[in-house]
Amino acid sequence: MKQLRRYGIVHYVSRRMKYVVLYMDDDQIEETEKKLNSLHFVRSVERSYRPDIEMNFAEKIGTKAAYQQDDGFEIEEANTQIRLAEDL
Repeated sequence: MKQLRRYGIVHYVSRRMKYVVLYMDDDQIEETEKKLNSLHFVRSVERSYRPDIEMNFAEKIGTKAAYQQDDGFEIEEANTQIRLAEDL
């Protein structure tokens, strides 16, 4: 555990599942991944796919149109007459 702290920020440790979530700078990923794989207690190193994922889901779920302002709406005004039951 102490050896992994020198490679980045230890965010989470699962002793039962035996894995560590480690944050590091984007420009140091290549060389740090090689160093981590060379350690005798490291089985594998997996990168996060979050930087590759587009986080704008408005088009996917259809809420983009709901947030756009529509200036050309029409209001229908109907002449309504209220008649009381006493006047019938």
